[in-house]
Amino acid sequence: MKKITAIVLCAAMLALPFVMRTGAAGDPAYVPVITKQPKPEVTAFTNKDLILEVEAKLPEGVEGTLSYAWYAEAWNGGLVGTDAKLVYRSGSIYYRTSYFQVEVTNTYLDEDGQEQTASVTSESCVVTFIEPLGYTLLIWALNPFVAIPYEFLHNPANLILFPIMLPVITFSVIAQSIQAIVAYMPKFFAALSS
Repeated sequence: MKKITAIVLCAAMLALPFVMRTGAAGDPAYVPVITKQPKPEVTAFTNKDLILEVEAKLPEGVEGTLSYAWYAEAWNGGLVGTDAKLVYRSGSIYYRTSYFQVEVTNTYLDEDGQEQTASVTSESCVVTFIEPLGYTLLIWALNPFVAIPYEFLHNPANLILFPIMLPVITFSVIAQSIQAIVAYMPKFFAALSS
């Protein structure tokens, strides 16, 4: 029984390099191994650098060159970076959330000089973009000066009941502004720590 177990183990060890390879012709490239995935969730400020990282390697003694291609789902799946460390700056809050992934490719020239490639894709990183604190506070501080006149001009009944409606609408608009700022603060601190 020990001899059979030893034979099976030896056969498995000899087959392992062939199982890890991909491709059919020539001497195919090995699939890279991602040793450190990007963070699963990140909060980032617009107009500030977003930094995502991935680490990958090839098995020891295996030849090949690793290349990286970062893609962002919100930008139509477009390419946004080509290094292991992505430094990305979003100038727009049009997309509040985006999914980032990196494809790691091993390129290898076989004995015939033919290029062989094998790729692996990382797990997704969900990035939530928020505006900087000063901008957010300014918008919500100015909100009552815009929203209150709008409520009276938009609805003529409010003008008729002006003395009654002014405190009600003012309280409602200020409460919305405070609520928005309170909801923003955890995201702000998350972005600071990212």
